[in-house]
Formats: sequence, C-alpha cells, structure tokens
Amino acid sequence: MLKPVRQLALEIVSKTLAGGFAKDFIQEVDRRRYKEEDLGLLQEIVFGTLQHHLYLSAVLDKFIREEPGKKPVDPDLRLLLETALYQIHFLDRVPNFAVVNESVNLAKKIHGYPAGSLVNGILRSILRDPKAFEIEEPHLRYSMPLEWLEVLKEDLPEDWEEFLKASTQRAPFQIRSTKRDREQLAAALQRAGYATEKTEHAPQGLTVKNPRGIFETRFFTDGYFYVQDEASQLVPELFTPDPKAKALDLCAAPGGKAMALATSHQSVVANDISSERLKQVKENKKRLGLQNIRTSRSKGEEFSLFGEKFDHILVDAPCSGLGLLRKKPEIKYHTSPQDASQLSKIQLNLLNASVKHLKEQGEIVYSTCTVTRRENEDVVQSFLEEHEDFTLAEERRYFPHREGTDGFYMAKLVRKS
Repeated sequence: MLKPVRQLALEIVSKTLAGGFAKDFIQEVDRRRYKEEDLGLLQEIVFGTLQHHLYLSAVLDKFIREEPGKKPVDPDLRLLLETALYQIHFLDRVPNFAVVNESVNLAKKIHGYPAGSLVNGILRSILRDPKAFEIEEPHLRYSMPLEWLEVLKEDLPEDWEEFLKASTQRAPFQIRSTKRDREQLAAALQRAGYATEKTEHAPQGLTVKNPRGIFETRFFTDGYFYVQDEASQLVPELFTPDPKAKALDLCAAPGGKAMALATSHQSVVANDISSERLKQVKENKKRLGLQNIRTSRSKGEEFSLFGEKFDHILVDAPCSGLGLLRKKPEIKYHTSPQDASQLSKIQLNLLNASVKHLKEQGEIVYSTCTVTRRENEDVVQSFLEEHEDFTLAEERRYFPHREGTDGFYMAKLVRKS
C-alpha cells in the first residue's frame, strides 16, 4: 500500500535526526509511484522541518504542558506536530484547515484515536494564538544548537545573524558547463524549456531556475554539465593555469573538483578512502567523457603512487560542513564544535601528508565547505608554521549571506624553490 506523502516525510525526518542524511533517504523513495507535485511536497516538508527543527520544537513547548506523573508526549508525535507547524507557518500552498485534518488523521493512523484528539487540540490552540510563533532566543529562532551559535558569534562577530538567516533559505540549483561554454549550454537549455542565469563568480556556472526533470535530459546523460555550487566550482580555479600540469585530488569523491581539474590539466589522480564513493567518481568520469583521470583508494594521509609527484595538489578536506546548511540542514544536529576541533587535526595531517607528493614550486589548494576559523585559517596558519618553505599566495572566503553561495574557504599554498 502506498504511504501518504506526509507519513513518508515524517519517517524521513525521524530517521534523519537519528543519523544520516535526508537526501539519501529521499533517494530511496520509488519516484515512479508518486506524482511530481507530491515528491515536491515531500522534499519541502522534510528539508523545511529539519531546517527549523529547534524553532518548531520551541513553539510546541509553549503549548504542550508536561505534567508530573503523566507520560510525556511521544517523540514521534512531536515530530508529526513539527511537520504540521512547518506547513502552517512557512508554506502557503496548503490551507491551514487541510494541514490540521491531514495531521489528525495521520496521528490516528499511527498512534490511535486519542493521539488524533491531542494533535487537533494543540494545533487549533496554536492557530488561535497570534503570538504562537514568537520565539526570542536566537539559537531557537534560527534552529542553531547553542554551542554552534557561540562559535559563530566568535568567528563572525558582525554578521552571524545574517549568516544564519541566509542558511535557512533553500540553495539555488547550480551547474557547471563541461563540454561547451556556458552561453552555448544556456541557449540549448532555454530551447528545452529551462530558464538559466549566469553565476556571478564562477566562469562556467549557471543557475537553473526550473530544474525539475533535468536529470532525464540528454544534457545530463551525455555529460554537458555537472551539478555543483558556485563556490565549489571556484576551488580548482585557484591553481595557476598550466595545461601540462599533473594534479592530485587527495579527497576526491564524489569527484566534481577532480572533473574540473581534468579539463585544465594534463592528468589527474582522484584519490579517496571510500570505494563506494569512488564509484561515483568513476561514473562521473564516464558520463563526462574524461579519459585523463585515474582513481586511487587510500587514506589521504597514507596516499602513495610509487613516488609520483604532482604540480598541483587539492586537499578538499573533510569538515564540519556548516557552509552547506541550505542543502543539508541536519549537519548542525549531527556535528559539534568538539568534532570541528578533531577534524582540524585530520585536516592538518592531510596537508602535511600532501607535501611529500608535491614538486618543487608546486601548489597546494586547501579547501573546506565550512565557516569555522579553527578548520580554516587556523589550520593553514599551523601548516605554514611547520613548513617554512611554503607561502600563502591567496585566500578566499564565500558565504550564503554575502555572495549567495555555499559557505566555503580556500587557500593557495605555494612551495618556494
């Protein structure tokens, strides 16, 4: 029996908060059994509820009276109420009365008739209260765990609130043109009914305004574009152009930056620790028709290719991922500042390990998709203190509230002769 979209959304939100990523769970849904508009609503409820999880929970706390000696409201029922509140407060496409009715029926189906009455009472009380959605505490208002908020206030003292506001917005769908320049691709996409806009910073980037169905087109299957945020596209651009250069992408999967390097370098080695994720690299290599990429599986710190050295090395390091909150809002619940401190050690180890594979006067580009200083500037500074034969040639920062991109850091480190 086909599950209602709202029940499916509730299950995915629950599984995501328990661990994992919503995108992966949504990909497991049999798309053939649902209408496109239902799949759109599914994604909207899932990502919206996750994005505003702490805020919605705080609103609920104002209306759920936990009495001593009485059993607290079931956590799954609270999540059901959160999905309902998200639709009521953030969506215009579904009338409030319909959201209440659907939520009551779903509560009855999953938890029994008394649960339906409870959901009905709570939602109607919220709808009657004009101040129901007013929350003062910043970490709750922006659904950012308090310990992360303190880090952001320290690292972004002047505009942490603007960053949080922008991070709750949906990211644009952006692609990098591969086989032709972006003007030609934009014209071809327009003829196929897709509206596009040139990215401001990335020279081959396009924002697609209406991407539904684009993965079923020949433009995707024949490798005319790669889905990639504008800031991510800019990382390989930091290397000094040299068509004869050999490059190593030390932490390559799923391969977007390695694919870009392959279009501007003689050869590329794409290394990653995960054999499963390397399958994505190989699939992308085949789809884009790139023959000058070799794959390698090893820990970045232990990478070895028979003494081969490279002109350019990309260290796109594992990180806390706070720059991707528009796409992966669950990251802020799955990680902590303590994780960032541990990751900074791994990041520095990866940078140190890359040195022995670099030629004289070679270049290392270090990048992350996070915004914390401890994973970015502090790591680069530690590296420079350990390696006096390197200099910091360029350093860039990108933010959703400033450039409209994912949050990214990138630094170009050049080995002196």
